[in-house]
Amino acid sequence: LARKEQSRKQNVTRYISFASAILSCLCAGSITAYSLYGHLFQERLQYTQLQVNIVIICAELALYLPVSLFGYLCDRHGPAPLSFVSAILFFVSYLLAAFTYRSGAKDISGNIYQRGWPLSVMAFSFVIIGLATTLMYLSAVTTCAKNFGRGKHKGLALASPIAAFGLSGMWQSQLASRALYEKLPGGKRGDIDVFKFFLFLAFTLLAV
Repeated sequence: LARKEQSRKQNVTRYISFASAILSCLCAGSITAYSLYGHLFQERLQYTQLQVNIVIICAELALYLPVSLFGYLCDRHGPAPLSFVSAILFFVSYLLAAFTYRSGAKDISGNIYQRGWPLSVMAFSFVIIGLATTLMYLSAVTTCAKNFGRGKHKGLALASPIAAFGLSGMWQSQLASRALYEKLPGGKRGDIDVFKFFLFLAFTLLAV
């Protein structure tokens, strides 16, 4: 009876951690929504096309280059510390990106009230976003691999967080375009409100 009770508790813990990993991956791919607001960096922040590309390239380099190092840290210390660090990095980076955007963005009428922060600040914030994305994704996949790697459903357990990661940018883009948009004169729907969207991502990813 004691062994059965212990096994039941372990199964509950495994499935709760599995649900947590799926939820993390459903939010972790926020960087894939870049195309939703990238053009606004040109229109509102007066970035050139090269500068817009520099921002996303910085994020992609941070997304892929440290994978081996983060994988090693995940093996040594487990997925929980990586998940915690990713939450903090996401919160700080999206807050920084939000206020960098707000510092120099034109309003709907085309007015700009102050000189924006340098491009390097926005690029740095996206470097942190890339690092946080990799940390959260690896922690989620490792959680599923450790809990179900020897079970008969290991393929499904590993495929689920990968699929969830792919869907994350889609639902975030849909939510932003329908709920976090600028209101034009006359009540019409305008472009996405990048400042509000970044704040939404900062607090959502911290909570997740």
